[in-house]
Amino acid sequence: LAQSTTSNSRNNFGVAAQQQMLWPRLFATVGARFEHNENFGTDLAPRGTVVYVARTGSGAIGETRLKASAGTGIKEPTMIESYSISPFFLGNPDLKPERSRSVEAGIDQRLARDRAKVEITWFDNRFSDIISLRTDPATFEAQFFNIGVTSARGVEFGVQAAPIPAIRARASYTLLDSEIVET
Repeated sequence: LAQSTTSNSRNNFGVAAQQQMLWPRLFATVGARFEHNENFGTDLAPRGTVVYVARTGSGAIGETRLKASAGTGIKEPTMIESYSISPFFLGNPDLKPERSRSVEAGIDQRLARDRAKVEITWFDNRFSDIISLRTDPATFEAQFFNIGVTSARGVEFGVQAAPIPAIRARASYTLLDSEIVET
């Protein structure tokens, strides 16, 4: 029986910092991750979130929160995606890391003495070099590859209710528009 091995390695170094700030009606979080990968280079992934309590209160109409966040991200290929020797999941050492940019903004409204909440959030995400698997339908052989640029944007709606403490109900809907922008 022939032995199938591959000896590959990847050295990474990363450090992250985060700061949370709280004021009576404003909450903010900012952070960043610095990443150095011997195969893919150096990257900085910043992220920030802000929540503003526009209305305090209880009763029929409770607290109103406005929220927003933005950031970037990076994800390196797994060792299998880069180096697998299986013909059904063949690795690709030329893969680039996946990168993302995301922005979202929304509003949360509490109702019925905090027994219900309605949320609406708009989002716009852009991804580059997404790792996917291309399969030959005749042989079932497959190899990992990068998809150029994709986008996903839309709106999320959500409703939560707890009419009595023992019962909780939740429903949500996402209107999503996604496309491959560049291959």
